[in-house]
Amino acid sequence: MRNAAAGVELFALDRQATIFFDHQVKQKFAGTSVELRANILDFYSDLSVFDKTKHEHDDWNDLLAALEQLKAISLTPAGAAGEKK
Repeated sequence: MRNAAAGVELFALDRQATIFFDHQVKQKFAGTSVELRANILDFYSDLSVFDKTKHEHDDWNDLLAALEQLKAISLTPAGAAGEKK
């Protein structure tokens, strides 16, 4: 029973993360901090848990492409914008 509940929680978290991540992608990661990028990449670090997304090939390919885009962009740590060295 515990595994079923954990699966439901993961599905809900996956859905919320997907909505948030889709928003970030549409914004081309504008305003994404280094910390947020680290959190997103950490959340998606074990892609084997996203079985439902894998079965939706277009969504899966979009996710993989967006993760690669996120990894490739240069970001500034939060609070560092405008700071003088």
